[in-house]
Amino acid sequence: MILALFVAFICYIIAQLIVSSKKKSNVPLVKPTGNLLVFDTETNGFPKDWKASLYDTDNWPRIVSIAWNKIAPNGQLLSKNYAIIKPDGFSINAGSTSIHGISNANAEQNGLSLKDVLSLFEKELNDCKYLVAHNMEFDYAVVFAEYTRTNITTNNYSSLTKICTMKKSTDFCKIASSKGYKYPKLNELYQKLFSTSISTAHNAQTDADACMKCFKELYNQKVITF
Repeated sequence: MILALFVAFICYIIAQLIVSSKKKSNVPLVKPTGNLLVFDTETNGFPKDWKASLYDTDNWPRIVSIAWNKIAPNGQLLSKNYAIIKPDGFSINAGSTSIHGISNANAEQNGLSLKDVLSLFEKELNDCKYLVAHNMEFDYAVVFAEYTRTNITTNNYSSLTKICTMKKSTDFCKIASSKGYKYPKLNELYQKLFSTSISTAHNAQTDADACMKCFKELYNQKVITF
């Protein structure tokens, strides 16, 4: 009798999970209510203290390159930009170059003024409601610190709703660690979603494109909702 009740209970739970899953899959997608800007940065290092104030410009690394894709609520690409930053008051060490491939000489020759790039970035945000990045806390912080250094007002940047594909996809990727699921790297998320690797990781434009593609698929699979 007890065994029969236990089996019946398990069957009930399974049935409820199936019903719940079907209900979730039948829920219509709710579109974002404004444009989204998906961005990525490459830097000349890492912060000394990950919990430091965003205004502590001595703590946060400098941006070596930045890329962004602006998309409409329906996923249409509205604009895309990529820029290498001309070093001014900083240099790019060999260790950083080995990651993103941008040398100090390359940046000196091909880089653009940080102030000009940030001014364009800020202008692009005028009609956006959301910021999207993989590891938002880092990318947001280094850009904010650069705003502070250049004395550019960040009304648009600081007021947007932030979406981190890294944190949003942690339970989706289910990559085990000693403390539960770890945050997936962008390439790990990309592999999970598309069964292939990013062609050129740690290139700001490639990573911004990959993040945009991941965001769209996470939205389609209702991992990210609005």
